[in-house]
Amino acid sequence: MKYMFSETLNEKLRDRFKDDPFVSIRKAKVCIKNRNGSGELNIVYSTRGEGYYFVLTGDCNELKKLLLSTPPPYPPKTLAKQMFCFSTLEEKYPTPPISAQSKLINLPIKESDVDALCNITTDLIKGKYIPLIDNFINHSTPLIEDINRHPASYAYPFLSTLVCLKNSGIKYHDAEMQNYLKMKYSGDRDFDIELAKRYLE
Repeated sequence: MKYMFSETLNEKLRDRFKDDPFVSIRKAKVCIKNRNGSGELNIVYSTRGEGYYFVLTGDCNELKKLLLSTPPPYPPKTLAKQMFCFSTLEEKYPTPPISAQSKLINLPIKESDVDALCNITTDLIKGKYIPLIDNFINHSTPLIEDINRHPASYAYPFLSTLVCLKNSGIKYHDAEMQNYLKMKYSGDRDFDIELAKRYLE
């Protein structure tokens, strides 16, 4: 059943993303790459739980550039080497077909149910999880809300927020910026405020 599900899901993912030039499908993996960065969605099988979960990772060139030019005096908030790393095992309220109990996509008992499960899983990947990777790679405005929901998944949540604000044309002295200065994700408040002043001037 595991092999049948894996092969069917890969086929459906290839078909669903065939017209997207920035997405490629490999075995148990969706890869995204554009001029702003790269990311992956890995489809991982849990032998113990007999089901699948997803691990999302991403890197952003603009954030890398900021970190190189002004290294922060504090470590990243994630242990992963990527600047964004999120597992669906971390979700409190997962979206079906991910089980709320096991936090896994459980394999069906009957082969006749595999196709339907793969359709729902493909919809979930494209509709919910690929946008999370896209938002990080491009540091677009929706990323700020993503960070609010899953702050532990981002290596430098406050600095990522600064890049989003700059991409949106927000300046340090804009009224909107003052709300972000109150974020609890700062690694070193004095450093982050001084960086914000220079970066968003």
